[in-house]
Amino acid sequence: MTMKYLILLWLGIFIIACTTPEKNEITAEQWKEIELTFQASETYPNAYTDVEFWIEFTGPKDEKIIRPGFWFEGNT
Repeated sequence: MTMKYLILLWLGIFIIACTTPEKNEITAEQWKEIELTFQASETYPNAYTDVEFWIEFTGPKDEKIIRPGFWFEGNT
C-alpha cells in the first residue's frame, strides 16, 4: 500500500469516527429501579417550567417507551 492510500484510509476512518453520533446505552435489569442523571448544557431562569425533558427507552425486542424526566436543581 502506498503512503497516499494509507493517508486516505486513515483520513476516512477519522471522518467516520468524528461524525458517528454518540449513543448512550445503559443496560438495566428487568423490574429493577434505576436512577439516571443528566446535566443541561445551559442554565434556565425557571427550568421547572422552561424545559421539557423526555427519555426514550428501548427494550430487548426494540419496543420503545417514552417517559418524562424532571428537573432536580441547578442544571441537573
